[in-house]
Parts: sequence; structure tokens; C-alpha cells
Amino acid sequence: MTIVLQSVTIPVTQPTKVKVLWSRGDNRVDTKTMVLAENQTTAHFKERFTRSSLMCLDSETGKPMRKKESNLVVVGDKKTGILGKVKLDLSKYGDGEYRILVLPLEKAVYENSVIECHLKGVDASNLDNVSMGSRTSQKKKKSPERTSVEQAYLEKEALKKKFESEKMASLTKGTVED
Repeated sequence: MTIVLQSVTIPVTQPTKVKVLWSRGDNRVDTKTMVLAENQTTAHFKERFTRSSLMCLDSETGKPMRKKESNLVVVGDKKTGILGKVKLDLSKYGDGEYRILVLPLEKAVYENSVIECHLKGVDASNLDNVSMGSRTSQKKKKSPERTSVEQAYLEKEALKKKFESEKMASLTKGTVED
């Protein structure tokens, strides 16, 4: 399973350090620390985590037979503590499909806090050095998998812009005709 942690958006009211911890069982890995402020409420991590996990598939449905729970926890400094968290069942994403998730943080300190991550299950038998601890910044190392992640992100952004411009055009058209 590969997770690209894209961003965390938290509408903070004062400068706040944040990082994200991804854990499954006893394994844990975290992102670099970023600083949020009133005028900069989104931290763009774009960090990749890879975790090898054996999933037994149902012979009839082809779906995983057991849950593979993991947690994404957004933390601040010692004073701030946990800012919110999300539970992920990795077995839902082990089908090789690329998914973009924007998930609300549970038990969030600030309302409307979300985390965006991109997920894809892969056949780990073809990968070298797959482990919970592997974390690479997308800026440092290019790979075919990362290129597809970036492409999907760009496609998502293009669709958002198209939708917004169509919405604006329909609103403007309605105003002119009235």
C-alpha cells in the first residue's frame, strides 16, 4: 500500500506546528513538521509512505477478507497535542485502484479540519525495500508510481477548475438574463 500524504487543512487561529503520524500495529512513521497560521491554513506535505501488508482475498469476490486498520494522526507540539485523526481500513484500497481521499479529521480541535491523501494498493512482490519506515519526499526522488500520483492530482485539479468555471459561467449567465 502506498499513501501519498498530500496536505492537511486546519483553520488555526494562531501559528501552529503540525505533522502527521501514520501507524499500523506497532509500526509508525511521521512526516516533517510544518507551521500553519491564520493566513496559511494548509500544510502541503506531499510525502509518500509505503507499507507491505499481506491481504487474503475472498476467492468469489476478490475482496480482502480481513480489515487492515491504520491511523493518520495530526499532532502539534507538546502544548497543542493531537489536533485530529482519521482511521483507514487499508483493505478497502488494496485493489490496485488509485484513490484521492479528502477526509474530515475526527475529534478535531478546529472545525472543518481535513486531510488529503492519495492511496493505491500495489503488488508488493515486485517492489524492493518495501517497509513501513520508507518515506521519501516527492521532490527528492522520481518514480513511475509517483508520476502517476502527480498526474492524477493534476487531473483532479483540472476537473475542479473546469467545474468552478462552468459554475461561474452559469451564475453569470443567469445574472445577465434576469
